[in-house]
Amino acid sequence: MKPTFVRKYQFSQLEKSITVASYIVAQTDAAAMRTYRDGGSGWTALEALCHLRDFEAVFVARAQVTLDEDHPMLPRPNPDELAIEKRYNEEDPQAVLATWQAHRDQYLALLRSLGDDEALWERTGVHPIHGDLSINEQLVTAAWHDTNHLEQMTRTLTEKRR
Repeated sequence: MKPTFVRKYQFSQLEKSITVASYIVAQTDAAAMRTYRDGGSGWTALEALCHLRDFEAVFVARAQVTLDEDHPMLPRPNPDELAIEKRYNEEDPQAVLATWQAHRDQYLALLRSLGDDEALWERTGVHPIHGDLSINEQLVTAAWHDTNHLEQMTRTLTEKRR
């Protein structure tokens, strides 16, 4: 299978993640998003949504530094510290979605600007935990990251109804 063919699916998945999150937010009152915690003590749905927003900016920064520098160290802020520092659970879900969309648009524009230049897609940076990550692998990771936290949000909100 051609890499460009697979990337089209990854781009589509990234585009649809925001839509899925918007459905979750539209169908859930903000109090529920702030109250119910993953497994009783983990993140709330709103904290997971804020994490998606903030790590989208990290994904943009990772891709940009990978393109600008030879084999750079990739940023990886501590997600739990960000949640506390930025007081995620006090944020407005609609505002979080809007900012996430803006970061996502920026990320997709950057990736699409690479076209079919496989040399650019294979440029690597060093992730502090996972080691070398190419731009292509960063794209796959971003799509997985969305799915992981959208599942977390829906599961957390579903569990509260039991």
